[in-house]
Amino acid sequence: MTPLKIGQWEFDHVEYDADADVVYLTMGEPRPSHGRETPEGHIQLFDEETDAFCGLTLVSIAELLERLHGDEVTVTMPARPERIATADLAFALA
Repeated sequence: MTPLKIGQWEFDHVEYDADADVVYLTMGEPRPSHGRETPEGHIQLFDEETDAFCGLTLVSIAELLERLHGDEVTVTMPARPERIATADLAFALA
């Protein structure tokens, strides 16, 4: 299957459970994770060991697509952490 890209994230494992009407998206192999609900009612998945964002569960997706009036589905995604060189912050400690 072709990876699904959402913003800056690329999910290479995509599985649809028609009975539950849920799409499971993961980056890399599915692994133990914990979830955080988005404002839209979907679930962001975070690796249990590292707390890194690793997947997304889209809830009631077929129902959502049926009632959409536009071309897009809104999903709140986590921001990627940015790194700041310690040398760039040294002036704040002076």
